[in-house]
Amino acid sequence: MRQDSLSNPGALRRSWWRASQRTRLSIVCVGTAAGMAVTGVALSGIPKGPEVAAPTLPGTGAAGGTIRAPGAADRQITVTSVPAVELIDGTDAAANRPLAIRVAGIRAVPDCWAGEARARALNLLSGKQVWLVTDNIHPARDGRVHAMVLLSDGHDYAYTVVNAGAALADTGPGAAANQGELTAAQAAARRTRTGWWSSTCSAAPAGDSTTSTSAPPTDQVPTTNTPVTPTVTGAPAPPPAMTSSTAPPADDGVQHNVHLGAPCSPPGARGVTTQGQDAVCTAKGNDPAKWKKA
Repeated sequence: MRQDSLSNPGALRRSWWRASQRTRLSIVCVGTAAGMAVTGVALSGIPKGPEVAAPTLPGTGAAGGTIRAPGAADRQITVTSVPAVELIDGTDAAANRPLAIRVAGIRAVPDCWAGEARARALNLLSGKQVWLVTDNIHPARDGRVHAMVLLSDGHDYAYTVVNAGAALADTGPGAAANQGELTAAQAAARRTRTGWWSSTCSAAPAGDSTTSTSAPPTDQVPTTNTPVTPTVTGAPAPPPAMTSSTAPPADDGVQHNVHLGAPCSPPGARGVTTQGQDAVCTAKGNDPAKWKKA
């Protein structure tokens, strides 16, 4: 093309349409590649901001169990104390009021391992913010709100402590919706002897279908063996010891140290209880005679 045709739009259009189709395609491809190169150079000069971690989505975390992001209706709680592995006290962030919580789906391990279980719960909860998942924020009969609790990373707290052998799955009436998942976590903890399942506690957890086969605690007081008196063959058996109600009358005809309501003989005999009350041996109908107050 001549220089004058480039400065004249009409001449430029005529030159374009007079060119072959192959020539026009070549010009378009070269122009597109040049435009993309210029755009890439421009974008590379924009400073990058800080990298943001991807949000946690429902799935399976490293510790196992379903994780989820808190919903709009869930309440954020700041934990103030942990009386037991299944009991949490905290402050409702929205209402700024104290709240007592009973974690749904779990129950405590036996008392002999409750201290270790609470220590693990404190490590997960103490001073931290958790999420309360419940449709009813009003306390139940025990004064606590029964709810599912989510840790700050989205893990279910109940699953976490059951999987660690610090709590037991509650399979009783009104069990949690994720009871199957909690039961599976308990079976895994028992199989791998994790937490309470590796202890020397001899008491099986109440309501658990499994029986503990572990040895008794080392601080348990051993049972003292009672010496057995050998029996001599052919020797007469010793006479039975007489109680106060069957003791022979004293010289004054009164039986001493008798007990009211105890059997006595003969009917009509007089007696004195250990408290000094007068008594008489009385028979009523076909019933055996008993000591009555005189």
